[in-house]
Amino acid sequence: MAFPYSGGVSGLARALAGTDAFASPIARALSIASLALYLGLVGVGVATHEFWRDEVRALSIALDAPSVPALFRALHGEGHPALWYLLLRGAHALLPVREVLPALGILCGVPGALFFYVRAPFPLWVRIGFLFGLLPLFEYTVMCRNYGVSMTLIFLIAALYPRRRDRPLGLGLLLFALANTNAYATIAALGLALPLALEAWPRRRPERDATQPPSTWQPPGLAIVGAALAAWTAAPHASGELASLTSGLAQGALRGLLAVPRLSLASWIGAPLAINAAVLVVVFGALLRRPPLAAAFAGTSVASAVFASAVYGGNLRHLGVLYAFSLALLWIAWESEPTAGPRLARVAAAGRRALLVAVLPFMLLGQGHRGAALVLTDFRGAMSSAPRLAELLASDAAFRGAAIVAEPAYLLEALPYYADNPLYFPRERRFGRATKLAMHPGELALGELLAAGRRLARESDRPVLFAVGRELPFDGEAGAIEFPFGWILRWTAEELDSFRAATEPVADLYGTPFGENFSIHRLRE
Repeated sequence: MAFPYSGGVSGLARALAGTDAFASPIARALSIASLALYLGLVGVGVATHEFWRDEVRALSIALDAPSVPALFRALHGEGHPALWYLLLRGAHALLPVREVLPALGILCGVPGALFFYVRAPFPLWVRIGFLFGLLPLFEYTVMCRNYGVSMTLIFLIAALYPRRRDRPLGLGLLLFALANTNAYATIAALGLALPLALEAWPRRRPERDATQPPSTWQPPGLAIVGAALAAWTAAPHASGELASLTSGLAQGALRGLLAVPRLSLASWIGAPLAINAAVLVVVFGALLRRPPLAAAFAGTSVASAVFASAVYGGNLRHLGVLYAFSLALLWIAWESEPTAGPRLARVAAAGRRALLVAVLPFMLLGQGHRGAALVLTDFRGAMSSAPRLAELLASDAAFRGAAIVAEPAYLLEALPYYADNPLYFPRERRFGRATKLAMHPGELALGELLAAGRRLARESDRPVLFAVGRELPFDGEAGAIEFPFGWILRWTAEELDSFRAATEPVADLYGTPFGENFSIHRLRE
């Protein structure tokens, strides 16, 4: 079904309002120019992007596991399901180079953006605006994370939804895969499965509705199985950590319900609370064309808010999954026959008009602004100091084989992409490329950090460099540095004097927006 206001007074207006990206010469010219510009911008972004810890960490975990079962065990407590790690591991097995990381990011994210542009039933101006927004232009393509996979799978599910009775297994496998990309996608997969489950539920009791074959349960069933696997993979298995997670969910449920308006599609572009709530109401109203889709939107919004409040707060890339999910629901609604009664149909029509007149223009402009700001930030400056540290290590023969003692350890997780120097994690007393990320791991004394470096120098016969996440003071007084995730480095005046006597400063690498900044100190021989 075409969107309203598809008419126009000129060829350009008709092309922008039309739903076929290649229906007329003007639409074809706009589409070719838009797609070429989009692909060019993504290419420039990938070529100039510095990988940061979350991107490289996934590659390190995927490759360090000795086997696939060991990889699943390594992901317990990581917070992410296995699909992205399996893709990285498989790609590296086929082509064992580090560049599989950006290549996979492009191959997983760009097709989803292009598919949306070609296939979605929205007016051309909506698809052009989406293409140059934050998600397709940067977060889900240039940034090499699992979220680009989510976007592509969500749009494939929307396109396959009208054929759900002919292709139930294919739709179910897509939902299963979506549930295993990231936590917010797991919630989205269950949300997309809800209308399918309501549709498959028997309408006559006690006998089963003869119009609903057993295969209609395949999509929601596979979504549930996928969500269970995702939870088993990503959740911590240690009893103490699991109890803490369960307690956090219970305590955060009420906060999450109150936070639903703050987690709307507009919140991540800085809109005030009133606009966030209005966006939720308009999208919900537009989906009342098919009430099960409206129920899926409401349930997913609430579940995401609870998860964000109780487990891990949503930011740009997380809420972007909800943005793609909402577009998919609207996609399904406009390509499906209405099931609402006359009153709800009138509400849905009003919501559809509000979407086109106010909500979608506002959202696309906001997303485009945020996307342009991030692209320019990435182009003009480094996202991580790891490349500069790698250049420093390569510039001096004495540093090329040096072991690096990192505090906090997670700040150096991007370095293995750029340099082969071994990383030593003093809190875990081991070498590695990805630390066991713990929330609130407690304090580490500066004296313990120095002792770890001295022990490492004796046992490995290597030069030792310390990489500390902040500049240490020169005043000789006791103090502490509190890093994100509850990591604390503390020192006494004597420990600070001993560290300065035993080391010499090499470089201060600062200025990146994601906090991957550190001071480099060399242990004197």
